[in-house]
Amino acid sequence: MFKVAVVDDSQEMTEIVRGIVKSQAEASGIESEIMIKTYTVPEALLDDLKEKRYFHIYILDVEMPEMNGIVLADNIRRLEGDGYIIFLTFYPEFAVHGFELEIYQYILKNDMGTRLPATLKQLFEICAREHTEYYHIANQHRMEKIKCRDIIYVKKEGKNCILYTEKEEHFDRKTMEQVKQLLEPIGFICIDRGRIVNIEHIQKIEKNEVYMDNDAVMEISRANIRKVKNQVAEYWGECI
Repeated sequence: MFKVAVVDDSQEMTEIVRGIVKSQAEASGIESEIMIKTYTVPEALLDDLKEKRYFHIYILDVEMPEMNGIVLADNIRRLEGDGYIIFLTFYPEFAVHGFELEIYQYILKNDMGTRLPATLKQLFEICAREHTEYYHIANQHRMEKIKCRDIIYVKKEGKNCILYTEKEEHFDRKTMEQVKQLLEPIGFICIDRGRIVNIEHIQKIEKNEVYMDNDAVMEISRANIRKVKNQVAEYWGECI
């Protein structure tokens, strides 16, 4: 799910920008994966960020009366360092602030009809690539991304899938089948119906058990033992 925040003190302008985002999402083939939230009060966005409701892309008006876009962007960077920020304005002299705040793009509103779709197309492609590098947990309460290479294994427990990294456990309400579809193409192996492991973190396989580099030891189901051994052998470049 790609999350986009649009902030402008004009309700009419937020709806215009929302329409551009939706149109480009459809053109990029991700219309079912996009969520757009609009704000006419910058503080409302900051309240969401404080609750860890993060966004992938922030489209900010620069000229707003209570808190301008430059101050808002600075606050976003303090609360969430990974999102892509786009400035919209009528005044080109504000462009210098883009370098200070790591702004992805600065767009004049007079050029918004052509430049904003092109910029969004680039960002949707970047975010899609990041989805193969990062595992994203997103719901109405929080957004979190975890580097896929840091995930050691995933276990199904009740309604949650638990992703284990070296130091933390991350809970996601996806089904195991959904998690498998995301992770199996990038080097994860299903060892039984309720667990998948990251091949990069396998230390050894002994009999029907797999030993992970965080000291976890898990049993491989009889149905999967040959497949697991063959995939690990191919990855290690040797025969077992």
